[in-house]
Amino acid sequence: MTWQLASGSDLPQPTFEIIRSHLEKNHILNKLTVALELKRQSLTITYDNKKQMAVIQAPTLVQLCRGLARLCEMQDKQETFVTENAHFEELNFMLEASRNAVMTLAVTKEYITILSLMGYTGLYLYIEDTYELPNNPYFGYLRGRYSKEELQEIVSYASMFGIEVVPCIQTLAHLTQMMKWESYGAVREDNDTLLIDEPQTYDLINDMLVFVKEVFPSGKVHIGMDEAYGVGVGQYLSKHEYKERYQLIRDHLNKVVGMCNDLGLETLVWSDFIYHTLDTKRIPGYYPVNVSIAPERAAAIPKNITYVYWDYGEFVSENYAKRIENHSKFADDIMFAGGIHIYGAMTPNHGKSLKTLNPALMTCKAQGVKKVLATTWGDNGQEVSHWNALPIMQWYAEHCYNTGVSEDVVSARFDYSVAPNYYGKMMAIRYLDEIPGIEELNHYMANPSKFLLWQDPLVGLFEKHVSDYLKDHDLVGHYKKMIDQLSLAQSDGSLLALNQAFYQQLAHVLSLKATLGLDLIEAYQTNTEALETIKTERLPDLIDQVTKLRDLHSTIWYGTYKPFGWEVLENRYGGLLSRLETTIKRLNSYLNNELSSLPELDEERLDFTSVPNPMTLNVSDYRRIAFTGYN
Repeated sequence: MTWQLASGSDLPQPTFEIIRSHLEKNHILNKLTVALELKRQSLTITYDNKKQMAVIQAPTLVQLCRGLARLCEMQDKQETFVTENAHFEELNFMLEASRNAVMTLAVTKEYITILSLMGYTGLYLYIEDTYELPNNPYFGYLRGRYSKEELQEIVSYASMFGIEVVPCIQTLAHLTQMMKWESYGAVREDNDTLLIDEPQTYDLINDMLVFVKEVFPSGKVHIGMDEAYGVGVGQYLSKHEYKERYQLIRDHLNKVVGMCNDLGLETLVWSDFIYHTLDTKRIPGYYPVNVSIAPERAAAIPKNITYVYWDYGEFVSENYAKRIENHSKFADDIMFAGGIHIYGAMTPNHGKSLKTLNPALMTCKAQGVKKVLATTWGDNGQEVSHWNALPIMQWYAEHCYNTGVSEDVVSARFDYSVAPNYYGKMMAIRYLDEIPGIEELNHYMANPSKFLLWQDPLVGLFEKHVSDYLKDHDLVGHYKKMIDQLSLAQSDGSLLALNQAFYQQLAHVLSLKATLGLDLIEAYQTNTEALETIKTERLPDLIDQVTKLRDLHSTIWYGTYKPFGWEVLENRYGGLLSRLETTIKRLNSYLNNELSSLPELDEERLDFTSVPNPMTLNVSDYRRIAFTGYN
C-alpha cells in the first residue's frame, strides 16, 4: 500500500521515489496513483480516495514537490482539494559552511529533500574559503572545504527537485581564516579584509569567479562585501593616499561586478556597506532608517545586480518598509534576507527569529519584494547545529505560500516536511536561554545556557549576575523542569532525536552547574561539610554529565558535518572537564589542610557588565566567557 507515479507525470521518477521514501519514514501512504503536472499559475491538489487517484498541478518543479507533502497531509485529514499561491518568486535558504561546520554531502542531500518538501526554490551555499580553489592550496586548508566534485553533485541533486544552488563567496571582507596564511600577505588589508587596488587581489578574485562559473550552472554568484570595516585603513595606507570609504567601495564593487559581467555571471551583493556609503548623514548602526541617499552617489554604483538587504533584529514593520524604500533609491532589484538565530549561543533563539520574521515577511509582501533569503550563521564555532534551523525554515515557507501564518499551520506542515511530533519539542529548546525573567521572545539574545556552561567553576565571571537573579527566580528548578519538557515520547535514533537528547542533557548539566560557583563560595565561607559534599558528589556527577553532553555533541557533529571544526568545540569541553577536575583537586587540598585558603573563592564577584535584568546578557564569544586572563 503506497503511492505510485502516474505515467506522463512531469516530476522525474527518481525525485518522486526520494520524496516518497522520506514521507514513508513517518507516515502510512495508502495506495494511490499520483499525477504531477507542470501547469497552472498556482499549486492545486485534487485527491480522490475512492478512485485512489490524486492530481497535483503547479507552475514549478519544487512546488510539485511541496505538493506531495501537502498531499500526505490531505490524505491523513481526508481533505479533497487544496490550492496555494506563492507570494515570493524566490524562496531561498542559505546554508552556512564557513564557521567550522561544513555539512557532509549525504546530509546536504537530506537537507535539499526537506527544502523541496517545504517549497524552497534556492539553496545558497555560504562558502568563504570552504571550497577548493585551483592553485591555492591554503584556501580552506584543513577546513573541510568542498571539492569541485562534491559541489557538482550537490548542484545535480538539487536540480532534481527544481532547486537552484547559488554560491555565496566573499570578495572583500570576512576572509579571516584565509588571511592567517603567509601566502596571502600580498592581498591582506588586515586580518579580515582583502587589499583594494592591489593587482594580486583581483587575480585571486578572478580565480574565485572562474571556479564559480565552471561549477554552478545557475550563472549566479553572491559576492559578499558586507561588514568591510577595515577597508582603506590598513595596509592600503602604506601604499596609497587616504580615500573616502565610499570611493573605495564604489570602485571595488564596479570592478568586481565588471569581472562577473565578463564571465556572464549574474551578481548579488550584501547591501549594508553600500547603504552606509551612500548616506550623506553618515548615521551609525546597521541600516539606519532616516538616512539621506545621495542621488549622484547612487547613480555611480551598478544597477544590473541584486542588492541583498539583510536584517536580523528589526521587529517594527514600518522600519522594514522605510529601509526597503531607501533601497529603491539605488537598487533596481532587491532581495530581503532574514535571520534564523542559531548562532553565538548553545541554544537556538527561536523567539527572536519569530519576533523578526513575521513583520519582515508581511512587509515584503505588502511592498512587493519578490525575493527572500532565510540565512543561518555559525558565529563562534557553530555550537548550534543546522538541525535547529528547521522549525524557523518552515515559518519562512508558510509565509511564502500563505497570506497570513499561524503556528498551528507551521506545526502541521512540519510533521510532513520534516518529521511528526518534533516541532513543539524543538521550539521549546529556546527556553534554555529564554528563562523566567527574560523578556518574551528574547529579542536581546540573552544566552545564559552558554555562559553558565562555559564559565570557569572557580573563577566564574557571571556569579554576581546569577546571585542577583536568584533573589527572584529559581534557576536550578527551571532547568530541572526543562529536562522533562525537552524529552521525546520515544527516540527513533535519528540525528534529529539525538539533537533533542543533547538539549535535554544540556538542561541536566545546567541544573548541576548553573549555581555551582556561588554554592562553592558559600560552602567555602560557611560550611565545610557542604564543601565536602560538592567535592565528592556534585563535581564527579557534573563531570559525568558534561562527558555525556560532549559525546552527544560529538555524535551529532560527526553525523552532520565533516570532521574539521569539531576540534574547536572538543577543546571547549576538554577545558571545562579539566577545570572541574582541578576544582576537585583544589578543594581536596584545602579540606586536607594542605592549603590555608582558596584565593579563587576569596575574591569578591563583580558584574560582568551593566544590564537592567541580571541575566539579560548576550556574550557570544567563548573566550570572553571562559577566561579572565590572556588567552
